[in-house]
Amino acid sequence: MESASFIPKSVSSKAITVSAPSRLHFGLFSIGRKTERRFGGAGVMIQNPRTTISIESNPALEIVGDSVEWLESLIQRWFQFAKNGAFASSLEEFETVDQLPIKVSLESSSPRHCGLGSGTQTAFCCGLAATRFFDLPVPAPNELATAMNRGKRSAIGSYGFFQGGFLVDRGITNDSELSPLDFRSDFPEWPIMLMLPNQSDQTGLFGKEEESVFSSLPDSLPSGRDRLIELVNQEIVPGLVARNYEKFGEGLYQFGYLSGEWFSAVQNGPYHGKEVTNLVTSIREFDLPAVGQTSWGPGVFAIARSHDHYAEVSEKTRKRFGDQFEITVTSADNSGFRIG
Repeated sequence: MESASFIPKSVSSKAITVSAPSRLHFGLFSIGRKTERRFGGAGVMIQNPRTTISIESNPALEIVGDSVEWLESLIQRWFQFAKNGAFASSLEEFETVDQLPIKVSLESSSPRHCGLGSGTQTAFCCGLAATRFFDLPVPAPNELATAMNRGKRSAIGSYGFFQGGFLVDRGITNDSELSPLDFRSDFPEWPIMLMLPNQSDQTGLFGKEEESVFSSLPDSLPSGRDRLIELVNQEIVPGLVARNYEKFGEGLYQFGYLSGEWFSAVQNGPYHGKEVTNLVTSIREFDLPAVGQTSWGPGVFAIARSHDHYAEVSEKTRKRFGDQFEITVTSADNSGFRIG
């Protein structure tokens, strides 16, 4: 009870929890430094695994759970954003981030560096939880992305955090903060099989290594970008809207394969190594066309046409790859973040 007296009067004793879905990224439209509009692409938000952050009243800043240093940096980014912008007057009594009367807890998170967009979802959960704790207006996606240093390439996770569903972003230019959102739709109730390597040391590229790779790869050809956009516009989106699984699934596979070829010099092919390549090939042989690698991998997704279809394919997949991959089932998240 005594500790409550240290909490500034402007902050009541309360708790805020923000939970966010994970993101599957189907592929980029283009890469390179000379292209006028870079990256872009398509993806979908999924129900599980989820990232959950809670913030509650506390005498001073305290961070608990995994990745303490990372969470500290995220709160510091949010604090700088809030203090230097329109919210400065609301936080004028706090001179440093350490004075914030909050305890930040990372309650759950999706596996990092597996292609599930955990970085953006954690950053946005942290930023939004702090914003709502102090009763400040919810920022727009581009504002939160800039504040939390996200969305430099793909914008799928940024928009998906707020809206959920299937999304297509146009690509970023040198003078834009976040790529424009071109299309968003609820995703059907098609089961989504998620396959992550059992070995914890198998991860996709991230951080400085990822930045180095993007700066070294050659520019994608305009014809290749046009073909990927055509697949989205003529196969994936029409198949999705019409609930035509075969049209959607085949278009999605082709899109992921062709987009993955931009990175062949790094991955030795369109996928993250031999094991992922064998997994994707086998699932196609199991009569499931909608399969691909999410982002850099090594996570793999497969979208089934029905629960019976999923059960049949997942059984075959477990028999052949159960010792290499953890296989779970989820579904699309059409809502985005949850707050409580």
